[in-house]
Amino acid sequence: MNSMTSDVENRKPGRPPKPESERKKQMSVYITPLALGSFDGLRRVHPHLNDSEIMNVALVEYAKIVAEARVSA
Repeated sequence: MNSMTSDVENRKPGRPPKPESERKKQMSVYITPLALGSFDGLRRVHPHLNDSEIMNVALVEYAKIVAEARVSA
């Protein structure tokens, strides 16, 4: 399959494409920990971890923040 094909061509039959707002919402889950600087902070605290492991830790920390925000709301 050509790597230049669009999302519409790559999607499974019978499944509508996700709206742009949903894609941006999913993307923000991955970008926000980086934007908060937690990635660099975690690199200093855990120098033995590789980038993938640091990202996993950052996502867990972000999930904790979101959970606390939902409880307090």
